[in-house]
Amino acid sequence: MKGHSWFITQLIFPATMNLVCWPIVLVAQKLGHVPAENHSCPWWKFAALAVMAGFQNFVNAWPQSELPGALQTVLAQLGTPILMLLSFVLLRTRYGWRHYLGAALIRAWCSVW
Repeated sequence: MKGHSWFITQLIFPATMNLVCWPIVLVAQKLGHVPAENHSCPWWKFAALAVMAGFQNFVNAWPQSELPGALQTVLAQLGTPILMLLSFVLLRTRYGWRHYLGAALIRAWCSVW
């Protein structure tokens, strides 16, 4: 893997996402847009999801020099149903039928590819 692209995908992108997303979350909490029941979840579950998301980023970036662009996009989309499953198990997130339909469509597309 080329050094520059690895540096961008594994270091710069996650750091930038944290620098952008955490202030948005903090402002949303201060303004009362985050319900109180969402504050009762243990911090280690969010930390576990963050580690898993970082690992997913690494696994997605690792074979990019070997795979064609369209296949990279399809494999990146497969992370959405996996993240839904993890958040259901760890955070007990409830999803509607549209969420499940979207995850099923992504899974079906990855199976076709």
